[in-house]
Amino acid sequence: MNCGKIQTGRIDPIINPSGISSHAHNIVGAYNFGLNSTYDDLQSSKCTSCEIAADKSAYWTPQLYYSHTNGSFEKVPNGGAIVYYLGRGDDLANIQPFPPGFAMLSGSNTARSFDNTTKTWNGARNIADRVSFVCLDNNYKYEQTPGLVNTHCSNGMRAQIHFQSCWDGVNLYKQDNSHVAYMSGIDNGKCHTSHPVQLVHLFYEIYYSVNTIDQTDGGRFVFSNGDTTGYGFHGDFLNGWDTTVLGPALQQCATSDNGSGQIQDCPVLAAVNSASYARNCPERPPLLHEPVKGMLLKLPGCNTITSGPQPATSDQVNSPIVNSATEGWQYLGSADDGTSNRALAGANWADDSMTVGKCQQFCSSKNFQYAGVEYGRECYCDSHLNTNATLSGTYSTKYNTMTCAGNGTQYCGGPSRLLLYKNADSTPPFPTVVGDTLNAAKYLGCASEVDGRALPAKRVTSSNMTISSCAASCSSYALSGLEYSSESAGSTLGQNSCKMTCTGDKTKICGGSGALTLFKNTAYRTSTTTIPTQTQTTSIPASMPTSTARGPTVPGVSKARDFTYIGCANENNANPGRALPGASYSNTTVTNDQCSSFCAAQNFKYSGTEYGKECYCGNDLETGSAADKTGCTSKCAGNLAPDSPFAQHANTCGGSSLLSIWRNEKYKPVQVVPSAGNYVSQGCYNEASTGRALSGASLLNASMTVEVCVGYCSSKGYGFAGVEYAQECYCSNTLATSATPATDQSSCNMICKGNKLECNPSSRIRRST
Repeated sequence: MNCGKIQTGRIDPIINPSGISSHAHNIVGAYNFGLNSTYDDLQSSKCTSCEIAADKSAYWTPQLYYSHTNGSFEKVPNGGAIVYYLGRGDDLANIQPFPPGFAMLSGSNTARSFDNTTKTWNGARNIADRVSFVCLDNNYKYEQTPGLVNTHCSNGMRAQIHFQSCWDGVNLYKQDNSHVAYMSGIDNGKCHTSHPVQLVHLFYEIYYSVNTIDQTDGGRFVFSNGDTTGYGFHGDFLNGWDTTVLGPALQQCATSDNGSGQIQDCPVLAAVNSASYARNCPERPPLLHEPVKGMLLKLPGCNTITSGPQPATSDQVNSPIVNSATEGWQYLGSADDGTSNRALAGANWADDSMTVGKCQQFCSSKNFQYAGVEYGRECYCDSHLNTNATLSGTYSTKYNTMTCAGNGTQYCGGPSRLLLYKNADSTPPFPTVVGDTLNAAKYLGCASEVDGRALPAKRVTSSNMTISSCAASCSSYALSGLEYSSESAGSTLGQNSCKMTCTGDKTKICGGSGALTLFKNTAYRTSTTTIPTQTQTTSIPASMPTSTARGPTVPGVSKARDFTYIGCANENNANPGRALPGASYSNTTVTNDQCSSFCAAQNFKYSGTEYGKECYCGNDLETGSAADKTGCTSKCAGNLAPDSPFAQHANTCGGSSLLSIWRNEKYKPVQVVPSAGNYVSQGCYNEASTGRALSGASLLNASMTVEVCVGYCSSKGYGFAGVEYAQECYCSNTLATSATPATDQSSCNMICKGNKLECNPSSRIRRST
């Protein structure tokens, strides 16, 4: 039975249900194969990539990569698998179909040498014989070998694996795989009495196009589990057969030598056979948001390369617990985010090396009880979970599908979805209950700011603000309040929005965004002091504007220096990405001026501020976002200088899942370099359908530019140079015939790692003159 590929990724519902597999697999079969697939799930799949439509089983094996000497990993092309259902065994007359819910695996993930001691039940054969490899070559007939020996094969390499055919008749699956056993001869023979039920014999053939890989650099092939030997090759099977088809097929076509072995000659199978299986059920995108194809900087899951002969250790091939928590932290569940105010709004941080542990450490350093990871690279902290956030106590892989940017073995939430943790060892910052008293400051609650100041008599800011220093500054007033961690002011009690820790004492709360921790001065006496009706003149730092205007600016009219206000845009929560995904940062000094300057310095066309203190950049608003919304009313966390051209406009920085968008009028569109040296651009090309468009030599460089690539290819005497994925360079003297010009030339849109003004497209070919 021929099967096309349905998915590539770190999915394995047998070994890692609800979690991420330690390594990437080639997967064929049922379309809806996923993290928690069951027999019923497979049966409900809309199609299968195998030619027998009644078989919605799932079959998977490790993906093969080529490890280049420059440290990169190149996925070896593979078109799918051939699956054999063989009538084998001494009890052939009583052969049984796989029951619903049945699952098994064959092979050892940790083996790195041939095991010549573990035998079949009667000692007739080494169990390690279950795995073999054959080099297919036009010039030489290679014998099959138990490991990776011959890889220079003009017609590719075939991996082969036999499965167990003896079942205990009771358990559909056991974690140690003891519910099944091999026949005395592995691919034939008798079953032991401990496993008396004779099953149909399952056998896989997987073809890897090693002949398309340029091996001249002296690299080596390695499976996705880090195995360079081939002894760790293995296979998995999850039954999804229509029971009304498999049983009769075995009885009619697998229990005698009369049949040809071809599907079309077996009536019950021919009736459900489709020659268009690959087109009708094409490969689907990976479920996990991580690179598994093309040229990679590391193996998916960051697996260590191991070559034996000793077995690989568990920490080299197995993922850590997905819901990992450093000491003192506990996993709470998954929380919605972004539909209203942030689920965790105390502090945040984004980084391309994000891990769960790093986020927890960041939040712990700020004395927050809660930490959450989102969008793969974002970290949020707070002392409370927003009451509008919906918390699920179970780990939902439906939403949490993004792996951590700094650790591919961990989930870091998903689009508008947090993985939430609590620090059980931390103490909630003071104050937590109305009536809490610190010296002469008695906590009255969290007060909402309204138009103007709630406490307008006096205002003080400090980079080392504490509750005590605020109370001392306002000792001649009945009330004092703290806001934005560093402002002291002296309304209506609002919701619990006071979550920011004091800049001078992380164990205390100093208000929030537009909200004050409000205190009563218990030493205040009305007979000796009167609250003035006019704002007292105080010394205001030069970094703070005297204006407190908050209304939205006017789209297309409001200008500040080289920037024009475009409007209020929504984040598209249905789209797994940001409205402006180019670059971002967050801190308590964010202003539109600061954000616009940050984005302009990186040559982005648009900047956007959100939630008062977040800044995002991009060259286009992503699909689903529009700058015609209302609701951008959040006051910017930072303070504009009085002479800032932005000061004449409202200091408004977005809102809840809303961005205040500004356009950089000095933006210079990214240019495709028309020529470099003796090389002239040939346009944007698709990669070859098999192998590389340019297969002569390659270079991976974090400072890649068109000039660097052209210089590299020229130094090696190649006539073509091509740049791809922002930092990859390929050379050749011929262009692969299956590499065609891209229909959409603008699809070459990645920016060179080494030059922000130069286009380093997905596959842009340059030819030497």
